[in-house]
Formats: sequence, C-alpha cells, structure tokens
Amino acid sequence: MLQVSKQDLEALQAGFPPHDPELLEYLTVPNPWLELMKHYCLQQVIAPGGSKVKILYGGKATGKTHYLQALKVHAQREGFFVIDIDISQISFHLTDSVAFYKAIVAKVDLNLLETVLTSKILDKLGYSLQDFTSFGGALVDFLCEREKSDPIQAKKDIRTCVHSIVNSLELEFSFRKFMHMFMEAVVEKDKDSLAIARNWIQGEKIVSPHKRATMLHETLAKHNARSWLYSLIEIIKFMGYKGVVIMLDQFEAILPKAEAVVYYTPMKRNDVYELIRQLIDDLDFFRNTLIVISGNTEIFENEKYGLASYHALWMRIQPGFQQLQSLNIYADLVDSNLIFSNLQQSGNLEQLKQKLLELGVQPLLADVDKGDTLGFAYQNFRELLRNKGFGAWEK
Repeated sequence: MLQVSKQDLEALQAGFPPHDPELLEYLTVPNPWLELMKHYCLQQVIAPGGSKVKILYGGKATGKTHYLQALKVHAQREGFFVIDIDISQISFHLTDSVAFYKAIVAKVDLNLLETVLTSKILDKLGYSLQDFTSFGGALVDFLCEREKSDPIQAKKDIRTCVHSIVNSLELEFSFRKFMHMFMEAVVEKDKDSLAIARNWIQGEKIVSPHKRATMLHETLAKHNARSWLYSLIEIIKFMGYKGVVIMLDQFEAILPKAEAVVYYTPMKRNDVYELIRQLIDDLDFFRNTLIVISGNTEIFENEKYGLASYHALWMRIQPGFQQLQSLNIYADLVDSNLIFSNLQQSGNLEQLKQKLLELGVQPLLADVDKGDTLGFAYQNFRELLRNKGFGAWEK
C-alpha cells in the first residue's frame, strides 16, 4: 500500500496534486489529452526534433496542474529535461530574459555535463571513463603513460577530440568557446578554470583578468539571452536528454488582481504575450522543445486582458473551431473543462473513487459522483484519511 506523507496530505487538502511521483500517478485519472501529450507529442513530435507550444486553460480544480505534474513525471522518466515554473511564485517577470535563462540553467546538472564530456573525449581516444577515473591524474599524463607519447602530442590529440565534439553542436560563438575551455579544464582537472566556466554559463559576471585568460568575453544580457537559451538547450540535449519541456503554470498570475509575487502592468503583460508570439514563430530554432502554458479560464475569456487582447498572439493560437461540446486533443489551445466533462460522461472519475478505496479509505464521494471537481476530492482527502486512522499528523 502507498504511504501518504504529511506533505502530500497538506497539498491534497489545499487542492494541489501530491508531491510524491508514485502517489501522483496513482491518483491520475487517464484522459485522452494527457495520453496524447505523453505518447504522441513527446515521443513522435518532440523527441525526433520538433517543437510545440501548448496552452491548457480551464476552471479551478479541473486538473490542470495535476496533468502538468503527471506529464512532468512521465517526461523525466522517458529521458526529457523538465523545467517546471509556477508563474505566481517566481520573483521575476517572464519578460526578464536574463532571469528566465538563469532559472533554467540553475536546473542543469553541471557535474553530469563534466562526466558526459569526459566520457565523450575518452571514447574518441579509444578509452573508457572507468580507465581514466581509476588513473586519478590529468588526461595528458594518462595518454603519456598509456601511449608512451610526449605531452605536446597528447595535448594535440585532446584538442582534436574537443574540436570534433564542439563542431558537431549547433552553438553560438561564445558557447563554442565555453565548450572548448570547459572540456579542456575537465580533462586536465583544472579546478580554477572549471569554476570560472561554471560561473560564466550560469550567467554570473566574471572579472576582466579571467575573461582574458579564458576568452569568455561575452556577458549574459537582455540582447543575447535568447541566443544563450538556444545554445543551452543544445548542451542539455548533448548531455543525453531527448528534449526539453518547459512548463509555465498559473499563467493567470499576469492578469490584474492576480495573487502573485510580482505585478504585471499592461505593458509588461503585452510583453509576455509578445514573448509567446515570438516563441511560436521561432519554434524552428527550438528543436526538441515543448512549452506548455497552463492557466484558468480567464486567460481565454477575458477579452480585455487575456490572450485575445493581444491580436498578434491570438491569431496564432485561436482554435480552428469553437470547442463548445467537442474536445480536440490535437489543438494547441485546449479547454480542461472539456477534458473533465468527458471524464464525467465516460464514468472514468469512478477510478478516482476506487483508488481512494484501495488506499484504505471509505470515501463518501457523492459530490464527485455527481460531477464535482477533482479539487473537491483533494480537499476532502485529508478528512477521509483521518477517519480511517491516518490522523497521526494532527497538530
């Protein structure tokens, strides 16, 4: 039987999906849109090299965040790199391209990048990572010992491998210099150069002497942040990921009167809409990239402040037909109310009731049977568990 933690109980009580991936998937009611995203969009569109922007909107507690989290768990398991951003909680505007880049690069495991690069170089030289790791010294010394070559020839062989690897990647110029410098620092175990390189790719400023020593003169700024993001995504894929999934939840945080950490003025809001329009137009540059935006019904229905208020964006995302009674799961703009309605009509919400029963709960889910929201089940989950002896976390 699944163990339900205090943290998950509190999340469910507040109407949010559980944090534990196993419990999340257990409580996920399958639906055609989510299955399409998992098995068609990710595997047949994104993984082969395509890119998409998908927008999910709908009423409160119709499962939007749950679906995104379920998609996240599946994508990570299938080898995709996932960035999950709650817009209402971040301390920067989405239009702050520098802060947005830093938020993404902060999720990148640079230790893994070091391992992958070392392994790639050694593979080209005909050796294994295990051989080099057990040696303990720098790669130049390793080659001199194994091949009885002189240090000059060993360094030349290493640079040839580095050039070959970098040339296979579609990176902008400054990132090519970074990869050259980073790889050589990794195999030579140059801790000082590694620290400088790590700071640079994370968007931190480096002092002039270090710039001259490493040739990393370009600094992250508003005018180049998007090209940096293109190159970063290429590096992420080079690390072995099938693609990149960027999730932007609680999109209604950009609307007036929204509960969010930062406030969006009309100009800032239009800048966000313009950013999305640019992302849609630039999808050919974002290979292997899926961007999923989720928000409440207001982002669709509010003609004054919502998506429809920015004509250049609206012309690109508006549905080809009115989704009043029929759900088109292939559309780029999808109504989660219709997803939920279909689950009601098909009787699939009964699965949620049965899963609660399997957890040892005897739920009185009459309201769910009548068509109440998934959020209702979440909010009552703590009380139901308490009634069956799961109340050890009571204050």
